[in-house]
Amino acid sequence: MAVNPVFVNFDVNFRHTFENVLVSRSLRLHFRNIRDASNPFEIAEDKFKKLFRLNKVAATDLITQLQGYVDEPTRRDTVPFHLQVFSSLLFYAHGGYQTTVGHDFNIGISQPVMSRLINKISRLIALHLSPRYIRFPTTSEEVRRVKDGYVGIFST
Repeated sequence: MAVNPVFVNFDVNFRHTFENVLVSRSLRLHFRNIRDASNPFEIAEDKFKKLFRLNKVAATDLITQLQGYVDEPTRRDTVPFHLQVFSSLLFYAHGGYQTTVGHDFNIGISQPVMSRLINKISRLIALHLSPRYIRFPTTSEEVRRVKDGYVGIFST
């Protein structure tokens, strides 16, 4: 009985594809477990401040304030919100590459996901927090006072 070569080729290709899918799923589960177990709050306060340019109290406050504007994640493998904020803070603080930042703390965030997270967190800060914390002078008198303040700070 002769074996159909098309069937043999399909069987080999299917097995190879199936093995790749299993490896890919295994890696995804591994990264998700690493990501979910990652807790930047366990870092010493001085190192935390050096990494994120905020102390732990300010970072907690930022996460709490932003979380009120975010819907709950709908997918199981979504990056936890606190890690989204920390990844964005790390990027802001060091101006590094998105890929490098995504791999810090073994978070396991790819560059495309990192790009979306930075965009999301930046928009949340700009839309909801900047009106509360950032105020630009609107009158010529306010502008003059701000200029005089800078001159007073930086003159010797």
